[in-house]
Amino acid sequence: MSNVREYFMRLMAGPQRSDHETAVAVLESPIREPVMAMAPTPVVPQKPQRTKLAVVTLDDEICTLATEVKEKLGYAGLDIAVQNHALKACLAKLEIEPFDPVQVGKYKGDTLRALNAEHDIMYGYNYWAMTELKQYAKAVPEFVLRKALQIHEELPNAKFFVDECKFHPDPFLVVAHGDEIWWIEVWDEPKFEAL
Repeated sequence: MSNVREYFMRLMAGPQRSDHETAVAVLESPIREPVMAMAPTPVVPQKPQRTKLAVVTLDDEICTLATEVKEKLGYAGLDIAVQNHALKACLAKLEIEPFDPVQVGKYKGDTLRALNAEHDIMYGYNYWAMTELKQYAKAVPEFVLRKALQIHEELPNAKFFVDECKFHPDPFLVVAHGDEIWWIEVWDEPKFEAL
């Protein structure tokens, strides 16, 4: 078993020899007892930062045009843009600064790599999944629910989700409207408590 592991580790290290030469060398080497190696120290994921949304005010004429074009011509592009703007405008009005989506993506990837390294697993053990808030069975803190209610009162068509890494508690509250999605709150992770 350790020979197979060595083979894959050598393959991942890079092409020092051809794959065939590496396979032959590993298979011809004497069988050794497995040695317990220290797992690499996982990198602590950098938490995402909040971002201020720049909102442009839409006049009623554009909103009316978007609705009319969708109803009469079946073109939904402008309507989707107006809906996306509605979510940004709502968050700005409520002074809610969502997390930067690029940083959230990086945080999620770094978290998976760190967790999988802890468990010496290369692929697939831990994963992120979104669950609609109304179907989420775990506890959600009051401050998160209050924020969701604030948004719902301003934008009743908004949908809420919980985005969490299975087997590791640090779920995000996510709001979606039209084609736009924002991660707006997080809990159960000590380094986020100060936010």
